[in-house]
Amino acid sequence: MKTKQVVIIGSGIGGSAIGALLAKKEEFRVTLIEKTKFIGGRFATYEKEGFKLDIGCHMLANCDKGPLGKVLSICGASDYVKWCYARRPSPVINFKGDFVKFPYELHKLGFTQEDMNNFIRFQADILSMSPEECDRHDNVSIRDFVSRYVDSDLARSLVGFFAAIYFVDKDDVLPVGEYARCQNEIAANKALGYPAGGTGAVPEAYCRIIEESGGKVMTRKGVNKIIVETGRVKGVELSNGEILDADLVISNASIRDTVLELVGEGLYPGSFVQRLKEYGYSYGTHVVKIALDKPITDQKMIFYIGHTDLMEVEEKMGDENWLPDSASHLMIPIISNLDPESAPEGKQLIFAGGGSRQPYTSGKEVWEKWDDAILASLKIVFPDIEKHILWKTSTSTTAINNLFGEEGSVIGISQTIGQIGKDRPPIIDPIVENLYHCSADTGLHGIGGELAADAALRLYDHLTKSEQ
Repeated sequence: MKTKQVVIIGSGIGGSAIGALLAKKEEFRVTLIEKTKFIGGRFATYEKEGFKLDIGCHMLANCDKGPLGKVLSICGASDYVKWCYARRPSPVINFKGDFVKFPYELHKLGFTQEDMNNFIRFQADILSMSPEECDRHDNVSIRDFVSRYVDSDLARSLVGFFAAIYFVDKDDVLPVGEYARCQNEIAANKALGYPAGGTGAVPEAYCRIIEESGGKVMTRKGVNKIIVETGRVKGVELSNGEILDADLVISNASIRDTVLELVGEGLYPGSFVQRLKEYGYSYGTHVVKIALDKPITDQKMIFYIGHTDLMEVEEKMGDENWLPDSASHLMIPIISNLDPESAPEGKQLIFAGGGSRQPYTSGKEVWEKWDDAILASLKIVFPDIEKHILWKTSTSTTAINNLFGEEGSVIGISQTIGQIGKDRPPIIDPIVENLYHCSADTGLHGIGGELAADAALRLYDHLTKSEQ
């Protein structure tokens, strides 16, 4: 059997995962190209003064029991990543400085007993949705579905907050079907957590598999274009002019950038190009990472809520000129409590991320204002935090756009109504033979990086079945 040369553009979860899967098969020889010095794209981890910092703010919904772990299992490398579960203690809600047991202490947020009972019924019905019911609800927004149970902006705001953490978009456009699928998996797997060594440990493990299997991983190598002759992939041209021949090219870049820039929209029907341009991206977030001189909390994961009406805040955030004095809601993983390897002994590492909705073109002064707003909210959760800060750094939407494009979006093409399931972009290019798209854009299901791993697993099934 002839060995096929595979060139993969990008080392994010989708690219590194499909690279690992194919590299384990004798019929494929893999070369992965990454334009930055980091492995992992939005999942990359880097080191600063002994602390391990992620590019973004992540918690992994299903760890080894989800698609990220399935890739390792197929490759016979489950032990390449150590998973740290968010247990003992489990994640908690902090409302304006007070900790709340969910859902049984919702009265502390202002719920009436009747609304609380109806909200719990909503939660129960979400967790009992069958796959067929989830499919039927992919055209129903989360906000509308909650309203069937309880006429409360507080209830809609609370669900919208968790939906935004999952999908980084607004609850009035997010499908309740996908929300239910994800909730059901999380409840069944009980594997919410974090990889030891940072989120970058996952794509780094995938790249290790590529190299151990005889493939190559090349960093600081950009791609100028994908070479196409008579409708078929021939290889790629690197930014230094070098040509890499390929039988297959798999792009982990956004499908929009791949088609419009690396191939060229002239090869594609106008209707396909127009559809790509119409897809909406997920929002950006602003993440502050804080190194502390000592541990100040035993918690592993905190969901902070600073306002009872998050919907009102959502409306304000739609105004690009509005900058808050404090963040209305935050996801706060205490990284070093999840993974002791992430901080020097006796120190603590805390991340805090929230949606800013500011455009990626915003200037430094805007992001500094968001740093201050997030720190103001952290001081409500941890009143003494400022006394123990060694240093802090942040990742803005502008920084994400500079690294990865896509207007600084956290995930890529958003999982909104009309952009879910069959309405997402294809993994198989419709025009160029042997060109494939493998990223969160082309994943059908999952949260964040799991969406990209889903695309890799589906593409692996397609390519290996076609070889049989």
